[in-house]
This record gives sequence, structure tokens and C-alpha cells, in this order.
Amino acid sequence: MVTFYHAGPVGIREILPPSVTGAPSSASYGAAGVCRRDRVYVTTDLMAAIGFASLVPPHGAGAVYEVEPINPVADTDCNLPGLSFEAESARVIRRVPLAGKALKQARKIMRAIP
Repeated sequence: MVTFYHAGPVGIREILPPSVTGAPSSASYGAAGVCRRDRVYVTTDLMAAIGFASLVPPHGAGAVYEVEPINPVADTDCNLPGLSFEAESARVIRRVPLAGKALKQARKIMRAIP
């Protein structure tokens, strides 16, 4: 069984695409060429999800959720097969507990990526 994760703001119960919610997405921050606003993105890698959660404004105030994506398909823009998937939406199964320093450490790593 594959486990999927999504990073987002604290307190979400359902993950809908930015085109529905009006929320900013990676496409809003320069990734429009590889990120669709009518899809949600999930990953099979917990560390990748933590990295994305560390970027949620303000100051990395994100959370990581275990999710069930609706109609997932492989993200063809990702060059690591099996890492990233796009879906119509996703149902939150649970919030993944993170160690207190996990987001702070991930934020340092993400900022160091050119």
C-alpha cells in the first residue's frame, strides 16, 4: 500500500485545488510552468512533504497530512518516478505529528537549494 502526503496550512480537513479555493499555490510563486492550479499535489516521500510544509507562510507554519488522493496520476513534470502525483482533490486521513525542530531544519535546507 502506498502512503501519500500533502503539505499545507494547519487545520485543513479537505484538500481542494487552488482554482477552487483561491489559495496561493506553487504556481503563484514561479512554478506555473510545472504546476497546475486545478490540481492538488501529493507525494509518497515524507521528507519531501516536510520540506514543502516548511515553506507554508507565514514562516513555515505548515503541517503534513497523510491523504487519500482522488484520481491520482503521476506528475509528469517530476523527474523522480513515484515521488509526485497530481489529483483532483484529496481527503485528509490524519495530520502527521512532527518533531518540534523538523520544520525549522527543513526550512534551512529548502532555502539552501538554488
